[in-house]
Amino acid sequence: MNEKGLMKTGGVAKVRRFLKMNSSQVSMFVAVALGFIIVSIASPYFLTGTNMKNLGMSMATYGVLAGGVTVSMLLGGLDLSQMSVMAVSSMVIGVLYQQGYPIGVGLLAALVIGILAGMVNGFIVTKMKIVPMIATIGTQMSFRAIASLTTGGNKIRISNELLDNLAFQTFLGVPVQFWVMILVFIVVFVMMKYTEFGRSVYAIGSNQMAAYLSGIKVNKIKMFAYAITGLSSGLAGILWTAQMRTAVPTAGVGSEFIPISSVIMGGVGLGGGKGNIVGTFFGVALLTIFSNAMTLLNIQAYYQDLLNGLILILAVFIDTVRGGGYKQ
Repeated sequence: MNEKGLMKTGGVAKVRRFLKMNSSQVSMFVAVALGFIIVSIASPYFLTGTNMKNLGMSMATYGVLAGGVTVSMLLGGLDLSQMSVMAVSSMVIGVLYQQGYPIGVGLLAALVIGILAGMVNGFIVTKMKIVPMIATIGTQMSFRAIASLTTGGNKIRISNELLDNLAFQTFLGVPVQFWVMILVFIVVFVMMKYTEFGRSVYAIGSNQMAAYLSGIKVNKIKMFAYAITGLSSGLAGILWTAQMRTAVPTAGVGSEFIPISSVIMGGVGLGGGKGNIVGTFFGVALLTIFSNAMTLLNIQAYYQDLLNGLILILAVFIDTVRGGGYKQ
């Protein structure tokens, strides 16, 4: 075989190897492309500028949440309290705004609250040795109660130029919130691929005992991972508050599993140790398109809840078929 033939054969082998190693991400990319085409045909309103902007804004909040929970899920953990932490962060912004503090103080406080909430989850999982799912179901209820207690369940209207710009301004024709999500995904990508922390997360998710015996400080890594997940919830609280111009203690109720479904569909196994943030991006995109399509096609809210539940079951089933079932 001549040199040209060898190069061609080698190129094909590289493509096959890439497709095999990134099968989940490739399949999700195809699913997103097909979904985009199908919804475009089904609804004449899908490709309008206004709807594309709404799509980007909707994807931003769920994307930031999914980006954070990807980290804890890669080490075999889970965080079901994200939406409640988002609500607490939102209410903190509202309360501080109501008391006359600069909006910057409220935004910083929202991020700090998110980190602290994540550390609470990390403490319960690492020190109290409670299974992540049970631990974060408990904190989910507790954080939601705290969000309601801050104002007795009342919402707080917020009128602020900075938040309005964050919610409704565009950069290069794309909502600023979407760029915030992209920044989060880039940070997570770099962190997981090129840092010792990222390698430790994958090691713990693959085999926690082996990671411990190799010298990895498992509990420390878990605590940091949950803090990152909490930070993303705090940031999502800022984005949500900016979009709604309101702090509401019920923010995110009923949507707790959407970020998790996105992550699982993107190829991150419930058992941890495999997957990446690129797959999560496509998972978020697919579910956002699906949700947007249901709204455009005037599907009743009850049926939307039914379909979202079926999507979660499908996501977990796909994960089981991939061999990424929950191990802890």
